[in-house]
Amino acid sequence: MGMTASLYAVDEQQVDALRSDPAQAFTLLSAGGAAVHLDKAWHGIHYLLTGTAWEGDEPLNFLLHGGEPLGDEEGDELVPRVFDADEVRRLDAALAPLGADPLRARYDPRAMRELDIYPDIWSEKEALPFCLERFGALKDFVKEMAQEGRGMVIFAG
Repeated sequence: MGMTASLYAVDEQQVDALRSDPAQAFTLLSAGGAAVHLDKAWHGIHYLLTGTAWEGDEPLNFLLHGGEPLGDEEGDELVPRVFDADEVRRLDAALAPLGADPLRARYDPRAMRELDIYPDIWSEKEALPFCLERFGALKDFVKEMAQEGRGMVIFAG
């Protein structure tokens, strides 16, 4: 199956509740509601936004960093992270000017392979369109959450 990532909408009351009781985050997976599923494109999108495998500058490194971890981070395992409405608005402002062309220009299958960007599909012709399509859905989701004054939770696993 492999590692996938999804972002889920939360309101400010849920943000506070998650900060108080991080175990509640996993109930979001079955609760439904607004979400965007990045599938296996998450790491490719991170690379296109930051030019790095695991680092990058804020706020564009948000898929792997940022927000508040909902649990203890151990090793390479990613824990869910919550972003409040203010963080989502800042993220929306950073993503707004980015379109497909700048990301397409950053696409480098050879470098992505060398950096071990997951999954190892970057030389396939469908890889870039897949990332750009998922990025578009991500950008739309973040914009919608910012306009609604909502937060979000990122899950990877």
